[in-house]
Amino acid sequence: MRLLLALATLTTLSLTGCDLKQDLGGGSGGSSTSSTGEGGATSTAEATSTANATGSGTGGTGGGSSAAGTGGEGGMNGCPAVIGNPIELASNQGLPVGITVDANSVYWTPMFDEVLLKVGKNGGAITELVGNDMKFMSTWQVESMTNDGAYLYWNTVALGNGGIWRMPLSGGVPVKLTDAGIEATDFPQTLGVHGGILYWAGFSTDINKKKMIFSIPVGGGTVTEHPLLDSLGYISAIAPDATGVYFTVYQSGSSDGYVGYLPAGGGGAKKLTAASLPVGLAVDETYVYFGDALPFMAPPDSAALRRVPKAGGPVETLVPGLSGVGSVVLDDVNVYFAAGGPCGATIRSMPKAGGPVVVLANQQKGPLGLAADAGFLYWTNFASNHNGSVMKVAKMP
Repeated sequence: MRLLLALATLTTLSLTGCDLKQDLGGGSGGSSTSSTGEGGATSTAEATSTANATGSGTGGTGGGSSAAGTGGEGGMNGCPAVIGNPIELASNQGLPVGITVDANSVYWTPMFDEVLLKVGKNGGAITELVGNDMKFMSTWQVESMTNDGAYLYWNTVALGNGGIWRMPLSGGVPVKLTDAGIEATDFPQTLGVHGGILYWAGFSTDINKKKMIFSIPVGGGTVTEHPLLDSLGYISAIAPDATGVYFTVYQSGSSDGYVGYLPAGGGGAKKLTAASLPVGLAVDETYVYFGDALPFMAPPDSAALRRVPKAGGPVETLVPGLSGVGSVVLDDVNVYFAAGGPCGATIRSMPKAGGPVVVLANQQKGPLGLAADAGFLYWTNFASNHNGSVMKVAKMP
């Protein structure tokens, strides 16, 4: 079930031209998009992703590199012109997911390799933070991660031992905070942290298995359940801030998704807007930004980047006519997002106030997760057969 949302989102992305030849011919992950909701010193967002293969592998701690990526000086063979120069920080990764960044390092996990890895923001040697000596179970699969500048948090699915974990960013022994609601951590990018509270998606333990958002103090303690509007669909993204916890719900095989929030002062979940296939999420002081992927049975190029006021109101379409959209991340000036294209997935930027869309990277193989700091964007390419990678590109080259 973990890959259901990822595989479904694949149908929203363009696999034509050199993208089709590259991804299908090479057996690597298809064009895909996503985002994460990271906390602390990072500026990130939430989301989902896709791949055209679900292959797994062992190892996956391939050497880091600082080779220039696939930017390019202009459009070629129908590919969009690119102004960025992506840099590969780590190669030979098996389905890497769960990216987050702190002041010095980039963190991620190869989905089925049962390790947590980090590399310096300028590349170099890859460090294994959690590996075989700390797995506790033979099936120890990291789902998503975030950080608050002091600790790294992640959730796992493991036979009889899944849970919510933390460890100091400086290293140490993982501590399990709880296993509440762990059955619902089947989708990546469902962790968020704000104001000393950690949030994640889950199902209650009652007989109805109602969908919920859970929270716990970052140092451990009592788990709080936050019921949502209904028990349908899957929580694909979480973005907490001082005003509440914003989330997206995706319903397999339908266009009945929505963007909702849990007010900080209580009062129960509320719906901000309907959405066909919401797969990306980021918030600022005024708006909730989200990727709305292709509606169920919709024609190509029906996806869009949208936003809705946090106080409620009409939905604004920022970038229409996309072949697929996913990860969303913000800074004070721009919105950054991943979108499908004729030459693989792209990483794009546009001003929040309106203006031209700029392509920072193309020919990406399934960017799963998008994180940011003051000067760069970071993402993982979710490719199979250990063809995945960890990438970065300057926000404004």
